[in-house]
Amino acid sequence: MEEWKESLKVAITGEFNAIRKYQAFSEQAAAEGFHNTSGLFKAIAEGEKIHLENHRRALGMDFDPELNQINIGTTENNLRQALDGEREEFKEMYPSFIKAMRRIRGESQAVAKLSMKWAKETEEHHSEILSEALQAVSSGKDYEVTKFWVCKVCGNLEIGGPPDDVCPVCKHDPKFYMEVKT
Repeated sequence: MEEWKESLKVAITGEFNAIRKYQAFSEQAAAEGFHNTSGLFKAIAEGEKIHLENHRRALGMDFDPELNQINIGTTENNLRQALDGEREEFKEMYPSFIKAMRRIRGESQAVAKLSMKWAKETEEHHSEILSEALQAVSSGKDYEVTKFWVCKVCGNLEIGGPPDDVCPVCKHDPKFYMEVKT
């Protein structure tokens, strides 16, 4: 199979398992009384769902990802684990996929490249937000933000409300943002 399709399968598997992980982390945070952090994990899971659907669309064929084991710890440990995962994705995984895709041409590949680019940029933003939440939880406080908005096109996460102008990642109108119910 072509390398770009294999890259998409790896990305699909990663996003699929990230959704499951963040949903479990959300439940753990709520159980510990970190309700805003629980909402953050739900919002990031929503962004990952959009990445997953974009990757599946780009792949253009059925693919069932492998289930990975989820290790749930304290909310502080879960934030560290999530931050490490997001950093690995935007620093290593997605850049290597994007670099490999530079050599290929075609409409399907162009969609795949765009999907990977958007995911990389949003994962970087997720890591910044997770870092803020980790600082709060590490000091015994809940994350302060209570409202989360996700772009339905690229999965970008905004806190407090949608952007005023356009999505900073995919450049779509802010009307494509949805508030995540936490």
